Amino acid sequence: MNKKLIAVAVAAAMTLPAMANAGAKNKFYGQVHISINHANEDAGWSIDGSPPKANMIGAKGSVDTNLADFKGVYKFEIGINPNLNAADGKGNGPAYQRDTWVGLSSKKIGTVRMGTMATPWKQTGKMVDPFFLTSGEARSFIGAADNTQGKGFGHNRGRANQSFRYDTPSFGGLKVIGMVSINGAGKDTHNAGVHYKKGPIAAFFDFTNYASAEKKTMKVGGKYKMGPASIALSFTKNDDAILKTDRSAAIAAAGGEADPGNMIFGAATYTMGASTLALSIGKNDQNLGYTVGVKQKLAKTMLAYLAYAGSSDDKKSGLSTGAATFGMIKKF
Repeated sequence: MNKKLIAVAVAAAMTLPAMANAGAKNKFYGQVHISINHANEDAGWSIDGSPPKANMIGAKGSVDTNLADFKGVYKFEIGINPNLNAADGKGNGPAYQRDTWVGLSSKKIGTVRMGTMATPWKQTGKMVDPFFLTSGEARSFIGAADNTQGKGFGHNRGRANQSFRYDTPSFGGLKVIGMVSINGAGKDTHNAGVHYKKGPIAAFFDFTNYASAEKKTMKVGGKYKMGPASIALSFTKNDDAILKTDRSAAIAAAGGEADPGNMIFGAATYTMGASTLALSIGKNDQNLGYTVGVKQKLAKTMLAYLAYAGSSDDKKSGLSTGAATFGMIKKF
C-alpha cells in the first residue's frame, strides 16, 4: 500500500505540466531532512529521518473556476520515513499521509478546505520555536508537548483528518480561523485561531476543545523582529491537565506524570550573515527544557543546524536529560 501511495504521488507530479497548460497554477515540491543524534544516558548514536522530520513530496496549486472570484485550491502530500523499509506492525510504514485537502478560495470571502490539514495551533508552533520539527525542538524536552496539541481527530502533532476549515481574508494582517474535525461519534474536535502578522510583529491566540476527551486548551503568544534579532514568547493554558501526549507511556515508565500541565515558552535568535544563533527555553508545572544551537544557510534551498537540547529531569519528561543533534534539510 505504501509503495502505491508513493507511485500515486510521483504520477501526480508528472501530470503537473499538462495541468499548467490548462490554465492551472501548480507546484511540485518536497524536502529531505536527516539528522545524526547522540542522547545522554544509554541511548547512544542514531541517524534519524522519521517524523516529525518532514521527509516528503507533494503538490499544491489553484485553478480558475466558473464561480465569480473563487479559485479551486488543493494540496497533496505523502510523507516518507527513511528509517523504515516496511510496516513496523504498529500501523507505521515508510509512507504515510500528510496534508491532503481540496477547497475554494476567494480574496473577498476567504478560504474553505476539507480533508487532512494542519490546525491553527500547529502553524503558530513554527513561529516561536527556532528548531521546530527537529531533534532539537525544546518543547519536546519540556514534556508538555505543546507541539502535539490542536490535533483533532486522527493525526497527531497538529495535523487533523476528517476536517473542515475556514480562514477569513486578511484584514490589515489579522486573520480568523475556524476548524472542526469529525470523529464519527458526535464528539468532534473544534479549533479556533486569531492570527496577526504585519511588519516585524506577529501575534496569535489559539483554542482547542477536545469534545471526545472533555478537555480544553488555549495558547497565546507572539514574535517581534528587531533587525537581525528576534524574540518570541508563548503561554499554554490547559483545562485541568494537558491531553495525554505521544510520550505518555515513556513518561509513565520513567516514573513521571503523564499530564504535565501549563507551559510558558520563550526563544531568541540573532542572525549574522548566513548563520543564525538560537536559544529557547520553556517550563511547565514539572519540568524545564531548553535548546541552544546554530542554523547555517548553505544555499537558497539547503540548511544545516547544530544544537543541544536538554531537560531538567528525565523522570518528569520521560526523555534523556539531553541530546546533541546535527541535521541537514534540502528543499526542492
